Amino acid sequence: MASKDPMWDKKLKICSDLWLHDVRANYLQDSDINIDSVIRTCRKQKIKLLVVLKDSWHAQGRVKVWDVTKNMEIDETLDRLTETLIRMLQIIKSHIEKDLRRAVTT
Repeated sequence: MASKDPMWDKKLKICSDLWLHDVRANYLQDSDINIDSVIRTCRKQKIKLLVVLKDSWHAQGRVKVWDVTKNMEIDETLDRLTETLIRMLQIIKSHIEKDLRRAVTT
C-alpha cells in the first residue's frame, strides 16, 4: 500500500537507523502538520527529542532536531543525526539521574 506522504521512505530510513542503535523512534505519516501542536504533544507524552524533516532540507542532507526539554532547535546533517541524537539522549539521561540522586539525598 503506497503512502500519501512523499517523505515516508525518508522518515522510515531515519527511524530504522535509530532502531538499529536501540533508540525508540516513531514518525508522523501526515506531511502537513502544525509543529507547535506536535511539540505540545511531545511535552505531554514526555518525548524529549523531535526530528523535523522537510523536503527542501532533506535535499541538502539536513534535518532539524528539536530538544523539547530545552525548547531549542538544532540544525544537523543526516549523516550525523543518529550520533547526535544518541549523544543528546545520554546528556538528558545523565541530568535525570543527577536530579534523582539529588532528590533521594534531600
